[in-house]
Amino acid sequence: MKILLISGIYPPDDGGPAKFVPQFANHLISQGHKVKVITLTDSKRSKNEFPYPVRFINRSLTKPLRMILTTKYIFLSSIRSDLIFANGLYEETGVAVRFSRTPTLGKIVGDPVWERARNSGSTKLTIESFNNVESGGFQRKLLRFALNGFSEIITPSQQLADFVKQWGVSKAVSMIPNGVQVIGMTNQPKGFDLVTASRLVPWKNVDLLIRIAAKKNLKLCVIGDGPENLKLRTLATELNAQVTFTGALAQDKVSQQVAKAKYFALLSTYEGMSFALLEALGAGIPAIVSNAAGNVAVIQNGVNGYVVDISNEISCGNLIAEILSSSSDYQKVSEGALQSVIKNYSIDRTLANTETKLLSLK
Repeated sequence: MKILLISGIYPPDDGGPAKFVPQFANHLISQGHKVKVITLTDSKRSKNEFPYPVRFINRSLTKPLRMILTTKYIFLSSIRSDLIFANGLYEETGVAVRFSRTPTLGKIVGDPVWERARNSGSTKLTIESFNNVESGGFQRKLLRFALNGFSEIITPSQQLADFVKQWGVSKAVSMIPNGVQVIGMTNQPKGFDLVTASRLVPWKNVDLLIRIAAKKNLKLCVIGDGPENLKLRTLATELNAQVTFTGALAQDKVSQQVAKAKYFALLSTYEGMSFALLEALGAGIPAIVSNAAGNVAVIQNGVNGYVVDISNEISCGNLIAEILSSSSDYQKVSEGALQSVIKNYSIDRTLANTETKLLSLK
């Protein structure tokens, strides 16, 4: 099969699609398929950077021009493809495939309309409240139109599947949990109390982690980059918090850095299903997470980590400090973290299930 893969981000970008789509490309090639990728970039890139063709479109172009060019390239590639898998650039893909009629599977890992509103500061609502109260305006209508041009939709969580249906998408929606490569436990010395790895955006609540680290005298490592970067670094300096910012790291470096911490922390307001969380668990690093739906779907209290209520900063900080000071159950929870990934979140299973779903559209 000739399969076109589409993503808004690609290595070295941060984010789930930038991790998953290259893995899926390699998996498909190993199964005898031919793949091509269309994605965005911030700098000039070579088409031969990967062992399969990648069409890079400059992200700095004005948005209307970028969307027109992207839609054009997707259409031209789609008419020469048997199947399409889109993990981003949904609007452009949805328009293109309405003309090419190529069977298309979309993977939705978040609400792009809400994310844009949060990043721009036009809303401070949680994703749940936004979906219940806000219409999303023209952007929501465009997204709904685009997704209804797809053949089928998959999501990593039931909450996201419910959101997609709530948007008015009439196509079948099913759930395939994310998966990661199991690293296994290491004997890395623990130089940090907590580590977090994510794109630095408002709903990840890294500022809350920094304030807690400052008040409780904890050593925190922050991995990643994003629009909140300067604000978070300034906050850490103002509070004299013991925070190490690594910036964006290559995947092998992320794993090495995460292994230096006692616990992985993810206090986000919203999560679909975090790759970084699963990777930490797969290295035997227990997690301390917020009660966002995507987190509690993975973490069981006292089994592979702990769930905390982030609505009260003081009690949240006290509970995190209590968890860190209690070492009696650490080995048990660490082993539970590893086993939870082995049993439920294997990347091989995720890739195989996604391929099966995609091929079923033909």
